Amino acid sequence: TCGHCLPTSQTTQSSAMPSEILPGFLFLGSYDDSAKNELLKAMGVGFVLNCVARCQNLYVNTFSYFRVTTSPPTLTECVRHLDAIRERKGRILVHCMSGQDVAPTVVVAYLMHSLGWGLQASIAWVHERRPTIQLKPDSLVRLQAFDAELGPRECQPPPGGGDAAMPGTPSFPMLFASKSVAKPGT
Repeated sequence: TCGHCLPTSQTTQSSAMPSEILPGFLFLGSYDDSAKNELLKAMGVGFVLNCVARCQNLYVNTFSYFRVTTSPPTLTECVRHLDAIRERKGRILVHCMSGQDVAPTVVVAYLMHSLGWGLQASIAWVHERRPTIQLKPDSLVRLQAFDAELGPRECQPPPGGGDAAMPGTPSFPMLFASKSVAKPGT
């Protein structure tokens, strides 16, 4: 672990490196992952979203950082920042201390916003790519409120050319749809 907390059976199971959530764009990790300067550079990461308001940014001369100002972070603020990086075709690491709750909450919110997926599908997608996530009940409540705030939206296919390209992607489209959206003329 990073030394900021005592190791537990849960923190010692953390991934050895950041997890790629959306190919070529979005990576999820812990504070320890954010300290792997050479690895992040090799992965093409140029941006870091630090989800811990009181956590210092480590390599300010190497990466462009955005550190949240509140705890827990404002999901809308984080989503806007991720949208801006995606528009620039950048690669970003989203991290919190353990990579298990706060940063995954932000990443799940981003999937719901950017791909129109429902809460359960977004969580399943992230969990499949980073099995160590453990969203706390208050994070789930925040995500449910964010889902309701987003309202009905169009569901996008999984990245990478559909479910055949990404093993384990649920094949039932209703899991991905947050709310059904009637198409004009139907």
